Amino acid sequence: MKKARHQLFPQAPRIQKPGMNALYRLPTLWSLRVLYRLQGVKGMWGYPNEITTDGRILNAIGLAELEDKEMGVGAFKRILARKLESVEQQDLRLTGNLDENLKQLGKLVGLSEIDKQLLAFVIILHSDPGLDETADVLGSLVADKAKYVLSVILEISEHDINVALSAESVLSRTGLLRIDR
Repeated sequence: MKKARHQLFPQAPRIQKPGMNALYRLPTLWSLRVLYRLQGVKGMWGYPNEITTDGRILNAIGLAELEDKEMGVGAFKRILARKLESVEQQDLRLTGNLDENLKQLGKLVGLSEIDKQLLAFVIILHSDPGLDETADVLGSLVADKAKYVLSVILEISEHDINVALSAESVLSRTGLLRIDR
């Protein structure tokens, strides 16, 4: 059964509990998708024999307690799957200043919801060291592979990603976001 895609931008305002802002949980979700769904676990330090030696990534995904524990790849992947399932059950819509700024920018230049989601991802990627470190396990990506990766991480169709990042798109024309070809 396919799960519904998380909407980063809520339709109605929602009160967040202190310390529970999605801005701090989204990098965990995206990092888990990199490691589990995109098989980024294969790029971690120590793979496959010492999979839990990369403390920075383990900390980024909320599994710091596993650092340096002896464990096989299969067991580690099962833990990742459970953690990903747990995080995906949470309400992870973007709120706060970043959300408001993206909405205002969207009004000014005509950004779609997908455009704003892509921008939010890139902004958070460049401001969250854990997500940045985790994304590095994928290595260098050509444009088509980068679009596929974005579609998996953000749960947006590849077609929609291609449209949002095309040379004629608002993101490209405004210079807000481009993928080097």
